[in-house]
Amino acid sequence: MVLMNIEDTLADLGSDAVSSAATVDRALTLLDAERFDLAILDVNLDGQTSYLVADALASRSIPFVFSTGYGVGSTLFRVATRDDGALEAKVLWESPRLKSKFVNMLLHEGFVYGLDDGVFVCLDPKNGERKWKAGRSCRSSASASSH
Repeated sequence: MVLMNIEDTLADLGSDAVSSAATVDRALTLLDAERFDLAILDVNLDGQTSYLVADALASRSIPFVFSTGYGVGSTLFRVATRDDGALEAKVLWESPRLKSKFVNMLLHEGFVYGLDDGVFVCLDPKNGERKWKAGRSCRSSASASSH
């Protein structure tokens, strides 16, 4: 149902064509057969992570975003340019400790702040380790300023 909603929204926004793949193999086959302007990836494709697809997209300089279901957590990627000029995505860490759902995260003074299933949490972006988790459950974005 989520996929159909995304397809409808992209069509409403003027997309000429929308392709979908439920497996990593199918996604890689589509990449070889079709031209893409953008990709939206679920981290889990039929029990496999879609990181191979992300690498293939990055090497073709096709922009992509990860959008995945609830309860998964967070993943930090580094996208870098290789010597041959192609982009490469590398997973730096994965953590079940920041399930932000549809709420933005904030990087402030060297730490990542956000909601983990509705409870305010602080992570170290170097390794994904939780520094603290406290407070009441809430459902809104947080921002901070040193001004």
